[in-house]
Amino acid sequence: MRPAFNTYKRDIEVKPYLYKHVATIHKSNSLSLLQNKISNVLYFNAYNELKTKEFHVITIKELCEFLNYKGHNYEEIKQALRGLISTVIEWNMLHDEKIVDENWTASTALASASLKKGGICEYSYSYHMRQLLSDPVMYASINMSYQANFRSKYGLALYENCARFVNIKQTPWFELQFFRQLMGLEENKYSEFCDFKKRVLDVAVDEVNMYSDINISCTLKRLGRAVDKIKFTIETRERKPKIHIEAPVKNEIITPVGKWTSVQLEVADILKREFLFSEKQINKTLANYSIEYIQQKIQLVSKSAKSARSITAYMISALREDYTQQKPIDSIQKEILESAKGEHQIIQAEKFCAKIKLLSNGDSKAQDFLERFKGLLNANYPELYKEYCKSQFKSPAISKLAYNFYLEKFNHVLDNELED
Repeated sequence: MRPAFNTYKRDIEVKPYLYKHVATIHKSNSLSLLQNKISNVLYFNAYNELKTKEFHVITIKELCEFLNYKGHNYEEIKQALRGLISTVIEWNMLHDEKIVDENWTASTALASASLKKGGICEYSYSYHMRQLLSDPVMYASINMSYQANFRSKYGLALYENCARFVNIKQTPWFELQFFRQLMGLEENKYSEFCDFKKRVLDVAVDEVNMYSDINISCTLKRLGRAVDKIKFTIETRERKPKIHIEAPVKNEIITPVGKWTSVQLEVADILKREFLFSEKQINKTLANYSIEYIQQKIQLVSKSAKSARSITAYMISALREDYTQQKPIDSIQKEILESAKGEHQIIQAEKFCAKIKLLSNGDSKAQDFLERFKGLLNANYPELYKEYCKSQFKSPAISKLAYNFYLEKFNHVLDNELED
């Protein structure tokens, strides 16, 4: 039976509940926080007309109110809509037998979207999406006022996955690997459980307890010494809905320099939570680099930081030295050596590396050079990095890379030390 529904109203003091189909909650969560929030708002707005209308409209002002989006950079909204159109989502990963004939569905989150003059957003869903969403057999009540407060995609995903089970006071046991998918984690990200707990699980539980009307706690089940499954107990509490970001707990506040967009706030939260940046480091990073550049380095360092002693220092080096994506080893040595200007430059590079190796025993500048070079090598050429760790500058390609790095970054710093 279709639930009674609070129709879309301009008065944001009205409790705006979205009765969200559980199949779209138990999904592989590849959406960003902003994309997930926008997806919910658009679904909420179209809910009563999914069966009767192919296209739906909402003003940008109304969309931003429900997102608690204060900026005027609508390019972010446009990029998020683009992502919803291009992202394929797999639903009902729990394979709930009570959802008859809906054991599996895949589609893009949106079929189309258009921003029109006058501040109007027009959008549509695919046929299968409309059929799935328009008359949910089972649903969870998602309070749209609470969703505006969440600061990480992990917190919002956990809130939605717990909301369905409020009446029975607990979730089923989730296989850990499956739960990671619900949180939107890549296969190898935070593969160590201690990292996963610190950067995902604890953050998500804290946000649900802080920003929603439920309190949750988790129970772990082990297979041998490893965590195998996870379950959440749920308690409800009264809380007045608010559409604004509540103050985080003490010592967690990040004070922005100037006005930040929602994407900048999300990146700032990642830098603090995952890379342990201080408030000063976050403000400096957002002031000095574009948001796209920072996101690129976050993705790179997240994949390759296992061998870094300090993930904070590694991230700072990646930003400063512009670490790039890893290249295949079968062509890299040839590529490096072919870029040398004759045999003379290879000889120069080898002489330079012999000197820097001797200096590194007592000279702080030479030690700093080698540490930064190793970071660059590890990020861009992991196979060469392994070779360097075994035999340092034995490879001509490694010597050439080190010499180039010196010429580009250190030629005014180490000149005196390298004089004969």
